[in-house]
Amino acid sequence: MRKLFFLSLMCSLIACTSKLEEDFEIREGLMRSNLISKSLPEQREIFSSLPSEMKSKLYCYKFSKDLKEQKLSIKQRRFLKELRDFASIETYDSAPISPLIEANFLSRMDLMGWDEHDMFKYTMTFMTVNEYDDYMNKRLVE
Repeated sequence: MRKLFFLSLMCSLIACTSKLEEDFEIREGLMRSNLISKSLPEQREIFSSLPSEMKSKLYCYKFSKDLKEQKLSIKQRRFLKELRDFASIETYDSAPISPLIEANFLSRMDLMGWDEHDMFKYTMTFMTVNEYDDYMNKRLVE
């Protein structure tokens, strides 16, 4: 059992750290770029209908991009790497993800120096931080 868990974790890490595609198909006729342009409720609805492999791919992409583009403290960087490693297919197969994140990660908000808004954009949406900020700025203008 331990060997199987370790093997699946290693496969997830390899998948999360392989070359990032800038855009990829989420399901037939829907690219990632189209998905992130939808409203948050629409994104959540589509996300909930996706298979575990695609959920994992979306979050691995997000965390890997955030780690590359953001000016993060060492603590924050370690935390995002931990989240990226956590975003395995098995995680999405085993239980609803939101309670797991809340139980395991939200308690660290103060340690990261983040408020609830920061914690949301770093952990609770599959948009990158830059994409989320752009999305919110557009909503303020409308």
